[in-house]
Amino acid sequence: MSDREHARNLLTICRTELRALRAMLDPAVFGCELFGFHCQQVVEKALKACLAAHGLVYPRTHDLTLLFDLAADSGTDLSEFADLDWLTPFAVRWRYDVE
Repeated sequence: MSDREHARNLLTICRTELRALRAMLDPAVFGCELFGFHCQQVVEKALKACLAAHGLVYPRTHDLTLLFDLAADSGTDLSEFADLDWLTPFAVRWRYDVE
């Protein structure tokens, strides 16, 4: 699969996640941990799609800061979105630990 095809596949997954998020807007039905997890997934997949579209290899990670850093190191300016890295804990920690 080409880098662009891989990026397109990731963006298709992002669109599916975004549709799910719209359906989860009622906090009485969906807790913030679940909503946050899907938000994190959209950002993660979008970042990976951007990296793939530029032919860059990325590690298996949920760490948004690392992915933003990889984009920056490659010359891709995503700084206007970098504050979304606060979603990283929703990927694992808050998904499995809701104390």
